[in-house]
Amino acid sequence: MTVESSDFDTYVAIFDPQGKLLAENDDISKSNSNSAVTLTLPASGTHLSRTCQRL
Repeated sequence: MTVESSDFDTYVAIFDPQGKLLAENDDISKSNSNSAVTLTLPASGTHLSRTCQRL
């Protein structure tokens, strides 16, 4: 999952069906404030992705 914005610093987090944080990312690199997470989900079910603006 990639979250991009030229207007603000992005953040992304992925949670499993029980609410456990599986992965998160604030900045792709020091020069790129977009966010990206790559993962293989360990179980089936409804997972939650949270994206937001970092201040």
